[in-house]
This record gives sequence, C-alpha cells and structure tokens, in this order.
Amino acid sequence: MNVILITIDSMRFGAISELSNSDDVVTPFLDQKVRQGATFMNAFATGSGTSTSFPGILGGVLPFDFGYPGLSNHNTPIAEVLKNDGISTIGISGNIATSRVYSYDRGFTSFHDTVGNSLKDNLYSYILEHNKIFKLAKKTNQIIRSIKPSLESNSVPYIRAEDLNDIAVDMIEDCKDPYFAWLHYMDPHHPYSPPQSIFEEFDTKGYEIDQINELVDNWSSRRPELSSDNKNDSELFTSTEMEAIKETYNAEMAYVDSQIEALYKKITKSKDTEETIFIVCGDHGEEFLEHGHFSHRPKLFNELIHVPLILFSNKDKFNTSISNPVSLSDIPPTVSRLFDSKSNSTWRGMPLTSKDLYTGRIKNQELEERDYIFSELAHEAGLGEEQSPEIAKISVVKYPWKYIYYNKNNAGRLYNIRDDPHETEAVLNEEVTDELHEQAQTRLSTLADGPHHKTENQSTSSTAVQDRLEALGYKE
Repeated sequence: MNVILITIDSMRFGAISELSNSDDVVTPFLDQKVRQGATFMNAFATGSGTSTSFPGILGGVLPFDFGYPGLSNHNTPIAEVLKNDGISTIGISGNIATSRVYSYDRGFTSFHDTVGNSLKDNLYSYILEHNKIFKLAKKTNQIIRSIKPSLESNSVPYIRAEDLNDIAVDMIEDCKDPYFAWLHYMDPHHPYSPPQSIFEEFDTKGYEIDQINELVDNWSSRRPELSSDNKNDSELFTSTEMEAIKETYNAEMAYVDSQIEALYKKITKSKDTEETIFIVCGDHGEEFLEHGHFSHRPKLFNELIHVPLILFSNKDKFNTSISNPVSLSDIPPTVSRLFDSKSNSTWRGMPLTSKDLYTGRIKNQELEERDYIFSELAHEAGLGEEQSPEIAKISVVKYPWKYIYYNKNNAGRLYNIRDDPHETEAVLNEEVTDELHEQAQTRLSTLADGPHHKTENQSTSSTAVQDRLEALGYKE
C-alpha cells in the first residue's frame, strides 16, 4: 500500500463545494471524494498559517512544543520515521515556507522545492541583489503583464499545480513501492494566477487577474498591525472588491481540484496499481473579512483553523462522515499506522484509522478519544521568526465549545461552534470557561519553558528566498 498526502495552502473548510452551504459546484472531484471517502467534519489546523500548521501536519506536534517556523532537531517528522522503516519517501513543496530552508526536506528520500542551484535560480538571485537591475526587471514584467494580462506564465512565487503534478509523477515512477508522497499545492494562496479559461467562469465583477493582484498588493502594503486599535483590513476593500477576490480564490480552488483529479488518474490509471490511500487537507484556512481581516493573519477563528480533511482510496469506498473533533497533528500517527510503523513518542496526535481500513472502516467510536484540540501561535507578523509568550493566542476545542485565549489581555472568549460555527457571538458558561482556560494556561507554560529555535538553514537564507517570502505576504 502507498500513501499520498496532499496539502492545499489556504483551503478553508467551505472551499470544497460539498462542505459549503452554496449550491455552486466549484470542486467536483473533491466533492465526489467527500461523499465516497472518510470526511472529518471537525478537523482543526494547529495554527492559522503555514508556519504553525506544518509542525502538526508533518511533525505530529503543536507549535509551542519545539518552536516554529520550520522543524528543529527536536522534531521527528513522519518521513524520517517511514524512511527508517525502508519506505520510499517523496516530498514536493510549492511553498518556500515548507522548503528545505525550513528543514522540511528531512526524512525524504527525494525532495523538490522552489529552492535550487539552477542557472535560473542563480540569475534570479543576482537580479535581486543588484537593485537597479531588479527595478528594471520588475518594471519590464509589469509592462509585459499590462500589455498581455491574460498571459498564462508561471509568474507567481510558487510551483503551479500542473507543474507540481509533472514533478510528482516523475518522482513516483522512479521510486519503489511502498512509498509515502507529500505534495503541497500553493495555488489558492495569493498572488493569484488561475488559468484564464477557468478564471472567466467566475463572476469577478469585471476585474482581471492583474487587477485582483493589485488589490492584494495594496492591502499588503497598507494593512494595519493586528494590535492597531479600531483598525482592520475592511477599510482597504469595497464589498465589490472583496467579492471579486473571493471569486478569484474559488477559481484557484477549481483549478487545484482539476489538477488533483489529473494526478489521481495518472497514479491510478492501471488496474494493477497498488492500493493507494489519499489524504487531502488544507494546511490552514483563509479569511475574507469575517472578523475584520483578509488572508490568514495570526488569529484563531474558524475560517482560519477549521479545514477539510478527507481520506479516500483507489480500491475501496468508505462512505462515511466523522463528527469527532480531530487535529492535523493526527496525520503522522495515521500515516504511520497505515504502514504499520511505530508511532513516535514526541507526537501528540492520534491515529484516525483502524489498522485495517477494510474490516474496521472509520467510524466515530473507533477514534481514540482526546479531551481537547489545540491551535496556537505567538507572533503578530511574518512566519513567527519573533515569538513572544506575551502575545500568545491559544484555541482550545472541547466540542461543541471553543475557547480562544489572548495572553496579551489575559482574557478569552467562549463560543459554541455547533450552534454558531462562524463565531459571531461569545457565550457565557463559567464552568466550561474555567476548564478550557486552565488548558490554555498549560499550553502557555509550554511556550514559556520550551525552545525558541531557528533552523540551521534559516540563518543563511538568500535574498531570493526573502523576496519570495515577501511576495507571498509572509514578510511585511
């Protein structure tokens, strides 16, 4: 058996049509897999951004356990465990924040990311490091895009889905079974660049792709700090502009959906293909002003941490929906169990499947019970290079309750996310609040006492890497 983990950047829970309240069909392939597979209706990311979610997705831990961004020497990533058991491990990341720069290549037999030593990369670095040449190149690119805005080129700071697929298929064909492959698609993350043919299917209020990205660029340069009193991102968009951005996001989701279908067909085209389990999730969500901000700023509301999580197979249908709250930190122990490998002692997550998917299936009562689901962060900008317990935010879910604690104010808010999934109104329940507040304090002490690290590669990040981070909105 093989396992393919597909993570999709910025995919909020309702981004998959079948999981939304809309009648519009944006993601037909994933809709089908939601119905046929095992869908976890209450899955939570360990943080609201890539830097705080991937310690859970690949490392099985919470962000405060060993620090972030990136993996430290204290982490034991799932790929490392599997590789030691003789399983082929393949990693392809379209995001610089999940690249070798942040040690996410650890444990992979074969790894591909946006960092390299090719002539193209070296030329890119040279241009960036020479200011006059960079300004000329940037102006030239702007002129080209204004002359031909529909030009479909890879002008975004990440690997496009179709290119990522080509790389993945080649790497999988070259490896031996059994294998574990991780693919990280970036396309729903701004800046946007959906194929023009797909973009035209959505009502973007007359805006072209370049104009949408200009709106995002304007936001990126003018967005207020989270700590700003009485200021938020809503002042930077009209309602029409935000609707246009949402539709462009949907176009990117439609594109990614089509590319995941294409990958699935290529991998499973032969009847003799080994059974392959696919795990698909969003690494975190995306906010469209629901709580006053755009994108995925360091906050812990549901639009940012409640994400899709689906398991499906090319050989069998599970046809089940699981309501138990789960964490993306459950992915490493789940993958480990599928390969019958030993779980690592540092992992906080729990397996989401029985050892035998056929006889046991996946049902609520089969999940190992956990008392609380945590999400956490301790930064207000960037990827979290500067973390401080003083500004820590911690979400504690004990379904249907969700408590968000703000250490800066030494206060929290309690929500009933079953009755109020959009967290529009805090509720009063002293007993529950006290219980979840105590759990938040326990996590806070972990941050205060734990390691604050930077991975070895981060200290030598190139100018090109820093520029890509800025283009993705990770650096302000």
